[in-house]
Amino acid sequence: DVVGKINQVADRYGVDRSLLEIEITESMGEVNRRFLTEIAGQIVQAGYHLFLDDFGSEYSNISILTTVPINGLKFDKSVINDLYSNETTRLLIENLIHVCRQMGIDSIAEGVEEPEQLEILKECGCTYAQGYIFNKPLPVRDFERRYLNKGWELGDRNKSVLNRGSGKTSIPSKCRRRSLLRGKPLQEKRKIYKLKKRIC
Repeated sequence: DVVGKINQVADRYGVDRSLLEIEITESMGEVNRRFLTEIAGQIVQAGYHLFLDDFGSEYSNISILTTVPINGLKFDKSVINDLYSNETTRLLIENLIHVCRQMGIDSIAEGVEEPEQLEILKECGCTYAQGYIFNKPLPVRDFERRYLNKGWELGDRNKSVLNRGSGKTSIPSKCRRRSLLRGKPLQEKRKIYKLKKRIC
């Protein structure tokens, strides 16, 4: 019972389910489609947000978007790498982002490292970007010291951002979860957190 186990963890630590994002990888599309759709539906119905991760890393099957109720699509770094050097890639990403907007779901670009990539993503209307251009993955203590202990305020789920000055930096679900559990260590000493930033 996958969803039951997720519920147990969320309830054990008293975390609001709407603050947790569950990611499934594109390769899960190889699983029986009916089973995958059923599990995905249960996850969303339980109050979690569901994201399709690493889209474009393998033989992408866009039909998965028609059967699995996701809240966001994450483009794999391999697709983003040549975004500003390959016109076909740019056209593809631009149209997929448009599809996301039409479906009312978020689009997230992974592995953004160059300013040129970020500018193109902004022009295309991508919702979020994450990668070394903002920061490298951080250990728990470094993340908390830099982003939680210096006057940052956690926004609501609709904003999904930490506001400080003119910058807006979104906290991924694992970071939001950890910030809500301060004083209740999860014994994740080796866990590192990635930042993603709202760009549109």
